[in-house]
Amino acid sequence: MLKDKSLVIRIASALVAAAVILGIYLLFDQRGLVGICLAVSLLASREFRSLLFLKSKKLPFLAFYTFTSLLLILSLFIFNFDGLKAFGVSASLFATGLIILGRERVENEQLLKMIALGVFGLFYCVLCPWMAAQVGLAPHGPQHFLLLLLVVFFGDTFAYFGGYFFGKTKLNPSLSPKKTVEGSITGLFGSLLAAAGFWYFAQPDLSLGFLLLFGFLGGCVGQAGDLLMSLVKRVSQVKDSGRLLPGHGGILDRLDGVLLVCPLLYLLVI
Repeated sequence: MLKDKSLVIRIASALVAAAVILGIYLLFDQRGLVGICLAVSLLASREFRSLLFLKSKKLPFLAFYTFTSLLLILSLFIFNFDGLKAFGVSASLFATGLIILGRERVENEQLLKMIALGVFGLFYCVLCPWMAAQVGLAPHGPQHFLLLLLVVFFGDTFAYFGGYFFGKTKLNPSLSPKKTVEGSITGLFGSLLAAAGFWYFAQPDLSLGFLLLFGFLGGCVGQAGDLLMSLVKRVSQVKDSGRLLPGHGGILDRLDGVLLVCPLLYLLVI
């Protein structure tokens, strides 16, 4: 019964989120998609900061990561700097700052982990949403934006029900005890189905074979993104990244796969 209630909450919150995204797009067109990506970047960076520095509880580390992530967000979304250059400078600045701040304050292993995770957070929570925003601004951008969501969410939904009905073999129990190989395979089928449906109904200027390839790769990367965020949460020893979305947790809990697929879509479109 609890599982059913949880599933209803997840579906309801997902429908509300979809309605909000659609409403913003209808009101503000492609600029609305950029605004959504900006909001995701801000919220995801906030959640990731808590995951990264939850144990250290040292204000200078929290403040410096906040400063660096906000600097990168402003550089990309507001001042339209080149993405690769802005990310490179921000990552270098963050690593340098933590080396200075961490002197004799934390153990070497923890300092290295914070630097590595922090640079990854800048990529994952800022650069990836910016790539999605650039896709949204491109010709036929809203269509490709929809393709991203369809491939990942269809894969996630099919994986859930495939694991529920057919799951027997654990996929990676050390990261996610509930995920199964059978669920992963049905999830890939869902991603391929989404790509084929997109080709049939949206009729984009892309071949079916190319879209199926994107569906397969996007499905694989989306599932990897889910496991990757599970790894980060296990290292941080938390269950959810936040409480913003009922039934889902935080932004990073719901968009973990979407964010990691953004570079693939950026390559496809840009």
